[in-house]
Amino acid sequence: MRRPYAVKQTVAGPVDTALALAKAAHTVLWEMFPGQRAYIDEALAVAEAASAPGAAHDAALALGTSIATSVIAIRADDGSGAFTPYAGSADLGKWRPTG
Repeated sequence: MRRPYAVKQTVAGPVDTALALAKAAHTVLWEMFPGQRAYIDEALAVAEAASAPGAAHDAALALGTSIATSVIAIRADDGSGAFTPYAGSADLGKWRPTG
């Protein structure tokens, strides 16, 4: 049995799981990489086109958005956006800046 990573959601009724995954990824990546939004939107459009319209399609978009929003909120204050300067080293075998 798989354990949820950070968010546990349940859904009643049919869900297109591939589209739900695509929508969750789209929402997270769209937030994290604003310079790549056109490409990210295009990838979601491909996933949506492959999904038949109907209840499973609509539920997938709602589920993906809900999961992504929860993950973004969990990660909001995790320090991943903090910049930590690293000057490098002159020691052999250690990284040093070039240029």
